[in-house]
Amino acid sequence: MPLPWEKFDDIPAYFKESILASEAEWSTHKKLIDFSARPGGFRRAMVPNLPYFMVQFDYKGEKGYGHVIEGTGESAAAGEEDGALDEGEKGGGEFPRYFAGEIIGNVLDLEPRQWMRPRRIDYRHSKDRIQRLKKKYEQYDWTGMIGQS
Repeated sequence: MPLPWEKFDDIPAYFKESILASEAEWSTHKKLIDFSARPGGFRRAMVPNLPYFMVQFDYKGEKGYGHVIEGTGESAAAGEEDGALDEGEKGGGEFPRYFAGEIIGNVLDLEPRQWMRPRRIDYRHSKDRIQRLKKKYEQYDWTGMIGQS
């Protein structure tokens, strides 16, 4: 998601703090996995086949944070069948659906309705929007020169 350049330097700190505060204190996995701390970036830092949240700050996936989501529906349901005790606040619970949207919305000072339920654009207005974009992009469009040579 593109952000204003003046906010870009602050966003890693916001995500780091939010991930560290996201789930309970007694989690099995590390709360914050920093991709820049190990070579190989995202691919080498995260374990496959686990639910996770990831945010990256470059196009290569070498700078960013990850978080293994614990307490998903499957493991919670299995624990109830076995007669496991309720551990209260120790379990992770449900990971927020709008986690990243909430952080970015707070940084950009957006109202919750703007990031939680974005407005859908009516299909009938798309033709007009496409024409306006084509008109703006026309001076940069190099594809028209292909047939000329």
